[in-house]
Amino acid sequence: MYLKNQKADFYCLQESFSLKEDEVPWASEWGGKILFSHSTKHSKGTCILQTLATSLFSLECLSIDPNGRLVIAKIKLGDKDFFLASIYAPCDSQQQTLFTQNLCTDIVSKTNTSRTIIPGDWNTTLHSIDKHL
Repeated sequence: MYLKNQKADFYCLQESFSLKEDEVPWASEWGGKILFSHSTKHSKGTCILQTLATSLFSLECLSIDPNGRLVIAKIKLGDKDFFLASIYAPCDSQQQTLFTQNLCTDIVSKTNTSRTIIPGDWNTTLHSIDKHL
């Protein structure tokens, strides 16, 4: 598996296309901890994977979006807390606005924003020219 050969402690996946029944086999194959936000086998889904070798860190789930778009986790290292929010934003601009508002509320209420990393697929571009082929 590609990720097992990498040197990171945590991985954030988007478009995982996972279901509840995938948790046990995925965790068994991965060998570490996985926090899931499921959707369907054909859309959405995000998860945070922790490698088994990172016993210095504890990983705790703070929030899971039932629509497969967000997992927020607390990573504890000694007496320090860090936060990781793996996101998969909607493509539709109206849905993006609501998603971003809810994300901001969750991040501010559940984390220390100065110690938060938000990787993922934002499904947006910075310039209109990037939307054209």
